[in-house]
Amino acid sequence: MEANMSASSNLYIVRLIANGNGTYIADHDSDQNNPWTVSDFYDNNQDDLTILGDIAGDTINLSSASFPSVILTYHAASSNGFIGEYNSIFYLFSENVYSYADIIAADTDENYVICFTGVSQILTTRGPVAVERLSVGERAVTATGAEREIRWIGQRTVNCAGDTSHMAPVRIRTNAFGAGVPERDVLLSPGHPVLVRQGGVEALVPIMNLINGTTIARTSMQSVTYWHIELDQHDVLLADGLPAESFFDMGSRAWFDHDLDDVLANPDLVPAGQHGRCREVAIDGPLVEAERKRLADLFYADLSAQCVWPSPGEYAVQ
Repeated sequence: MEANMSASSNLYIVRLIANGNGTYIADHDSDQNNPWTVSDFYDNNQDDLTILGDIAGDTINLSSASFPSVILTYHAASSNGFIGEYNSIFYLFSENVYSYADIIAADTDENYVICFTGVSQILTTRGPVAVERLSVGERAVTATGAEREIRWIGQRTVNCAGDTSHMAPVRIRTNAFGAGVPERDVLLSPGHPVLVRQGGVEALVPIMNLINGTTIARTSMQSVTYWHIELDQHDVLLADGLPAESFFDMGSRAWFDHDLDDVLANPDLVPAGQHGRCREVAIDGPLVEAERKRLADLFYADLSAQCVWPSPGEYAVQ
């Protein structure tokens, strides 16, 4: 499952770059040819549109050539930018750069856990696309380069506090599996299998079986929204360069409370049990142990490269 961080306040981060003419471009948008533009529907001449957040009482227009315009209501000002609301979801528009799991104290009575609008970028025929912007019918590019049609997308928000803390996602750090794998931090549900290769053998290994406490580690998030994607044939998706399994229905489809497609109205949907997994699943054994060692070696090699000790005798007493 792809994870999109969320909390009760559902704050998402949109990083902005000022144009200098009163509008802003959303940086790192998944559709670089048609980036999001953020502008203010100002209410009086006192607003300074060149100052991010000088829009009290206004509405905000988020528009793109490839998506319909979205009108957000001004919610609060913050030293970090400003917060807009759309369908009870809050967006922090800021010129700052933030990391996963940062806490933003807005100038209101609430704290917000950061959510990014594009936590996982799934490779498609139109390039990497944020998981929540994928559509049924478009084509994903798999780990082998094959193109597969997306047949179903589901999502569900999960409480990971207290007795359900075991459901919190696992964080895979940038380059954990090698250069560019993944290209940036990725969050997966603990049981989500990733593709592992050892000695010409490939297998799907649940990410929780590869946790090492360094480059692959559990998180303590209180709430998370999990996404999953089913293809016309079971395969391995690329999430920010990380090969991760597509949805394989073993009766768990009903667990998702937000289907982005009407399953019963889709006659082409492959029912459970009609096809097998594209790879065998391994949870232990020689292949898993070898991969754990390889991941540890990668971590320590990178650590050693960044923390070079002087050569023997360099500081010897003369």
